Amino acid sequence: MKFKQLYILLLTIGLWSVVACTTDKPSGQEEDPDTTKTNQSDIDENAVYELLIKQDTAYYTDQVLFKADSDTANVETEDVTKIILSFPIIDSFSNKRIKDTINEVISKLLLLDEAGDMAFSSIQARMDDFINDYKEDQEDMADLGMEFTMKWSCEVVIKVLLNSSETLSLSIFESNFTGGAHANSWTRLLNFDMQTGDQIQLKDLLVKDYYPKLLPIAENYFKESVDLPKGVELEAAEFEFEGGRFELPKNFAITQKGILFLYNPYEVGAFAMGTFEFLVPYQKIYHLVDSEKLTLKRI
Repeated sequence: MKFKQLYILLLTIGLWSVVACTTDKPSGQEEDPDTTKTNQSDIDENAVYELLIKQDTAYYTDQVLFKADSDTANVETEDVTKIILSFPIIDSFSNKRIKDTINEVISKLLLLDEAGDMAFSSIQARMDDFINDYKEDQEDMADLGMEFTMKWSCEVVIKVLLNSSETLSLSIFESNFTGGAHANSWTRLLNFDMQTGDQIQLKDLLVKDYYPKLLPIAENYFKESVDLPKGVELEAAEFEFEGGRFELPKNFAITQKGILFLYNPYEVGAFAMGTFEFLVPYQKIYHLVDSEKLTLKRI
């Protein structure tokens, strides 16, 4: 995509800035003349497959809002207390109801607290609350005769992972630091059916009774992603799956090359182990994909 940059600076209690990044309105991706839509029952396991991206993808702009504890602070270069929210807004799509539905979901995602509960009345309120809470803590420490030099930070980044006429996939990353040994961070992956506006579950994409067939395939790709030697059990490598048995994460995203799975910190191991993500390519699960939900093409 080509991007045009628009910078708007608004001064309120602190610093409020908007940066809009606009995508070119897509005319859609045409099929390569050397690639054709594949009958998924006849897929060659030795070939590589990806999603067939049709015309009529959504047209969206990426917005960045931020606020700092100082009116003159530069949040990119200065160590200041700040909150930064980055997210897409769908400007146009063939179905206005679906466009409005997904925009509403994105807006609500920006108003959730760490527990996933609706906690703020607006984006402005969330930004104001974060900076005001920091200043109150600063004042409380001053009343105790203590210097408060620590800086807080909050960042939410919502990105489009897949933009097709059938599916829109989003990654929602959030990181918060308000003291302690480290920031708390997590990622959510969401997928939307662009024909209905509904959120897609994994079972919606795959054939009936897919789970026991998908599990060993996904486990192999997980182990490969963490460089786990063959024969080494998950528990021996300090992974904390219940009963020592591999299970799929709830977090997944539809991508052009395959299905992306993600475990957040603490889900399958200690915080220090971090986030784990791995991709299961379509050619390895072609027999499990519902061709009415996902159309694959050979590349």
